[in-house]
Amino acid sequence: MNAPITSRTLLFERLRDGSFRILDYTVVGTSLGTMLEPRTLIRANGAMTNEDVYGSSFTGWEILDGASVGQYKASGLSEQWPKVFNSL
Repeated sequence: MNAPITSRTLLFERLRDGSFRILDYTVVGTSLGTMLEPRTLIRANGAMTNEDVYGSSFTGWEILDGASVGQYKASGLSEQWPKVFNSL
């Protein structure tokens, strides 16, 4: 990890059919405390640079239940892309 980020946890949501979905944000530990960080879904266009694989890596992962995901969304966090959950 690159300072000031000391840890990054990838978050998953368990869907009703038992499969998993990666959430659009991660929990990061920083020198200022715990924060939420949006995941990069697309790379910036223009001049291409190499990715620092250690600076963008994850130190852990966590599976959230529906109540935990609801708490994040209730705090004002929104999804980055529209989703359809009614296909089952």
